[in-house]
Amino acid sequence: MPEHLPLLTHRIRRQDHADESTLVRQWRLLEQLVSASKGLTVKEMTAASGMSEKTVRRDIALLKKVGFMYRHNNAGLPYCWCV
Repeated sequence: MPEHLPLLTHRIRRQDHADESTLVRQWRLLEQLVSASKGLTVKEMTAASGMSEKTVRRDIALLKKVGFMYRHNNAGLPYCWCV
């Protein structure tokens, strides 16, 4: 990994959520999904990120459109989003 990446990641994570760019916010959403082996519901993403449900849904729509996400049904449980 290039030397500058940990520093950049550290700077991004320290930013206040209100100041985040759209790209950073969507990157954090993808990080959440990668760390959740069975996927996450919209409510779980909202609770973990501090974003509004409307913002999470808008980001999901965009990430799905570009091919990052898909919807998965966990055997009778609510639909989860996965990467």
